[in-house]
Amino acid sequence: MQSRDLYDAIRTSFPVEVQPQVISALRQDSMVWEAVNDQILLNRLVAIPDALLAKWNPATIALVAIDQFPLIKILSEGYETPLSEDLLNNSSVVYQRLTSPLSKPKNIVDAAYVSLWLREKRRSS
Repeated sequence: MQSRDLYDAIRTSFPVEVQPQVISALRQDSMVWEAVNDQILLNRLVAIPDALLAKWNPATIALVAIDQFPLIKILSEGYETPLSEDLLNNSSVVYQRLTSPLSKPKNIVDAAYVSLWLREKRRSS
């Protein structure tokens, strides 16, 4: 079911002429669409200042889903900064679960952790 709150959040964050494009973009990935329709995640996403319209991109939504929005600045600066030990451990567990046997992430939380694990593998190589 589509969230009226989601449409309200988009309406208050974007000019009317781009709102259909934003909705269409969010619908492109079922994990992203499911995430933004989750009331708790949507509330956390909406709490990010409107000046950060990048909050509506899949990477940001994924970081919000795992309560790691502050990482957005670190991740945008490159690969130099390692992940925290806890985040690295969580990412490793999800990565191992999804690669043995090989399967796709089932939700945006899994996708976020796998992405962070792959980023860390690249950083350390």
